[in-house]
Amino acid sequence: MTAHTQYTELMSLILDGEAAPGQQEVLRKHLLECPDCTAVWAAWQVLATGFKDEPMMVPPPGLALRVTARIEERSRWRAWTRWLGASLLIAWLGIAALALLFAITVTMWGLTHPLQAGTVLSAGAHVLSAILWPMRSVEVAFATAGLSLWAGIGGYLVLTGILLGLWLWLASRRPALASARLR
Repeated sequence: MTAHTQYTELMSLILDGEAAPGQQEVLRKHLLECPDCTAVWAAWQVLATGFKDEPMMVPPPGLALRVTARIEERSRWRAWTRWLGASLLIAWLGIAALALLFAITVTMWGLTHPLQAGTVLSAGAHVLSAILWPMRSVEVAFATAGLSLWAGIGGYLVLTGILLGLWLWLASRRPALASARLR
């Protein structure tokens, strides 16, 4: 039947009323010679008659407005999630860059001031241990369970959860702040 593609296209044109009078005669002659195309033509005529007999369906009032509103809502949601994902990535890259910069700076300073570096690093370690206690507790829990490999990862997951919670809290306040600015 694929060899007869031009005739099936011709059938479609005739059923749609877009064929030239000469084209109808070409199809009629081909149908006298080809039983496969005759069967297809008969089936298509039955379908066309069925479609003509059915009343035209009218969409319910407001359908276009509802569909447009849902599309806009989804595009806003997608834009919001892209913004949030990009913001989190930028935040983590910034944190990593600052940590690297801090480590390089402290190392360089420690090499040039070895006596003072010990005192400062000791005080800094105490401050960091107080700040990062949730990480340490997760690391200890994992290490106690015999999952030492996961101990460090678990601590960073806790830190990620804390930062993510803070970020989401701030992000949830963003629409309220934006609407307050518009007033």
